[in-house]
Amino acid sequence: MLLPRRLTIPRPVLDRALARDGALRAAPAASLDSACPSSGEWLATVRDDGPMPSGVGLLWVSRLDRGAEAPAPPPFAGAALSMELQLWQSGQWQCRCLLPGLGSAWVAVPEVRVPGAGMYRLGRAWRPERPRVQGDADGDGAFSRTVGAMGGHAPLQRLRLRYAVVGSGRIGSHFGQMLAPLRPESIAFIDDDMLELSNLDAMALLGPADLGGPGAPSSPKALLLAERVLEHWPGVELRPLVLPAQAPRAVQELADADIIVTATDHDAARCVAALAAAAWHRPHLDLGALVRIGSDGRRRMWRDCRLVLPGEGLCLACWGGFSEPDELSCLLNPGQAPDRRAAPWHDGRSGSLGWLAAGTAARGMELLDRLVTGEITASTWVRDAEGEHGFLEATPLRGRGDPHCPICHLGGRGPSAFADLPALVRGVLARQRPHGTR
Repeated sequence: MLLPRRLTIPRPVLDRALARDGALRAAPAASLDSACPSSGEWLATVRDDGPMPSGVGLLWVSRLDRGAEAPAPPPFAGAALSMELQLWQSGQWQCRCLLPGLGSAWVAVPEVRVPGAGMYRLGRAWRPERPRVQGDADGDGAFSRTVGAMGGHAPLQRLRLRYAVVGSGRIGSHFGQMLAPLRPESIAFIDDDMLELSNLDAMALLGPADLGGPGAPSSPKALLLAERVLEHWPGVELRPLVLPAQAPRAVQELADADIIVTATDHDAARCVAALAAAAWHRPHLDLGALVRIGSDGRRRMWRDCRLVLPGEGLCLACWGGFSEPDELSCLLNPGQAPDRRAAPWHDGRSGSLGWLAAGTAARGMELLDRLVTGEITASTWVRDAEGEHGFLEATPLRGRGDPHCPICHLGGRGPSAFADLPALVRGVLARQRPHGTR
């Protein structure tokens, strides 16, 4: 068995475990691609009273007073490995594991990720340090105003993560344009759609020249967006994938990301991203907007931004649902890709607006900012809709997850969550509660 190199434990799960010392389960997050080596990541989940699955270990979590010695964890009979995580009030920590067959020798686990409020990571600096721009510390550098507004360098560093962005159209392009200047470690743009003339009025960075000459074949949105972002911010690692979200390579990108973002108009992609976020304990930021002109001639518009944090028993499927559940039907046949030509773009909506897309992306960036600064401590859903005076006004929405949600049931299961995608989709469709935006 591969030695654990990283433990991922959602903030709510860690907080509950620290409230009273206790045991959790930990399972390896193996790679979906047999040609790729495993990351060595283990995912912590709440322990239940059921039988211990094969290959699953047990994790003991405890909080210690200053100077206290860590007690030996209780024996874990039948577990694939024993792991313990101790945190001292002084800020010190220790994570180690004991594998059967290695005698009594404990092996250190070098990194612990805590997705959730603060997006903390124990064990090493937040990614290899990039050269600090001259003058950042005294207020004259390229990031001095961002650092000042975020309360220091630490929150900005915690925002410099690996992102997987599903959807490279209007909202996705504006989001990429806002995220890239902050120098994230990497951005994977996942979208199998091609650029069309009707896209250009509301997309960021792209223009008529990206359509090519008369008669030229259409180019993929993801590839074009990555090229334009790279022209402006060459230091960012970009990986465009011209694939549907359910393709194995795309799912692996979702698993490898620190934060998953969906800015797509196809709910099949949203469903796959929601499953990946639950399976690998990743925060999921979903962005959507809609404009409709009713039979009375009145224009109505709104946008939804949902930030779902792992460890709370929530996902997009049970917390708001999908606006077009029929689009999930393509997932019932794993070999079938969504047919984007089956319905015109204006089916179910009257159009889209550049400022509405940019504002939706900005709201998403606000939620991420508040997440890494610790101001957001739980899953958050904000809907901007027309208020009393006709302008968009933000309203926080509350909701409860579904205890029988098939996606939430697979939380922390890693790639095994995708073992029977059609069966899972049928379960999601049976419990669908649409929320209204695309």
